[in-house]
Amino acid sequence: MRTSKTILVEIFVVSLLLVSGCKLVGPENEEMPPSTADGLIRVDADIDPETIRKNRFEFVDASLVRRTLSLTVSVSGGCEDHDYQLVTQGALLLSIPPGANLYLIHEDNDDPCDAIIQDTVSFDITPLVESSGFEQIILILWPYDLDQPFEPSLLYDSEAGS
Repeated sequence: MRTSKTILVEIFVVSLLLVSGCKLVGPENEEMPPSTADGLIRVDADIDPETIRKNRFEFVDASLVRRTLSLTVSVSGGCEDHDYQLVTQGALLLSIPPGANLYLIHEDNDDPCDAIIQDTVSFDITPLVESSGFEQIILILWPYDLDQPFEPSLLYDSEAGS
């Protein structure tokens, strides 16, 4: 039988492992300038990751500054503007800190071109942060095929230093 001390040590070790794979973000600033994000994350408990996918994309890079998540993706196109949405179901994973699965929806607007281009889009994650009530959240980005999450995950931390 495990003692409470052993259980606490196990929780601490798991927490360290989870956080060690995350990038830290800068501090929350009360005097933060208005977001320059392209859009807001949408929190929707009814979304189904299997059915919301539209057009293929690959993550190239992801970064988080305060509450603005910037995603660089590689897509096929070049003739039409592409649209992007970022959605989450809102339910957080039971981890320390809690994790949030994020899904990017890419709409290529029937772009007939085949060039490989990179788009960078940004999203304000304030709705997720405020609905969660947590000061830290691991942001887990899922690619188009939903096979394995994009690595490294990002860590939103309202108290982190820059």
